[in-house]
Amino acid sequence: MFVIDTLIFDVSETLVNFGFRKVMKDMGFTGSCVGEIRAAIYDTGWWRKLDRGVITLEEAIKGICAEAEPYHRQVEYFVRNYGFFMTPLANNICFLEAAHKSAKYRLFYLSDFHEHGWKILTERNRFFKLFEGGIVSYECHYLKPEREIFDHIAKRFDIDRGRALFIDDRKKNTDKAREFGFHSLNFVQGDDIFVKAREFGIELDDSADILKNL
Repeated sequence: MFVIDTLIFDVSETLVNFGFRKVMKDMGFTGSCVGEIRAAIYDTGWWRKLDRGVITLEEAIKGICAEAEPYHRQVEYFVRNYGFFMTPLANNICFLEAAHKSAKYRLFYLSDFHEHGWKILTERNRFFKLFEGGIVSYECHYLKPEREIFDHIAKRFDIDRGRALFIDDRKKNTDKAREFGFHSLNFVQGDDIFVKAREFGIELDDSADILKNL
């Protein structure tokens, strides 16, 4: 029977909530422009390049704006500010806090994120102090689910893959993590992460006080 001693968390949609349409609405952008802006951001390759750290924020904004000609103002505002609109997933932060308090697990993050957004997110959320460390795509120039990013975190932090659980909201990422030797948990919003983690022998107190880390 394997024993988990390391937890590796995705961030977006695993520790913080990020629904594109909700964020756009919160920014005051509604109507038909939302779909066009989403396509320009996510379907053209610019966002992936930004997360990979191979282009600058200004280059990404220029490229995305060229794909969404009528919506330059909305695109630029979104790219520069979406980090301010991401909110913690309370139950999952409670799980992270409980894991930290138990002192049984090494805690890491593994995230696809660009530098500007990452700085906003980490400065606004104190729960990041609970981690021993982690890997962000813009720093290493790899993206999930590429093998290299999983190899990188394992090597950098001397992680035993057979004793590590990777938690992510995207099944393609958890499937690949499993292929690369990690245990993996595909988290879907609405799941109770405390319950899901028990499948891996992880029993944590779900009454932890999380307010100080939100």
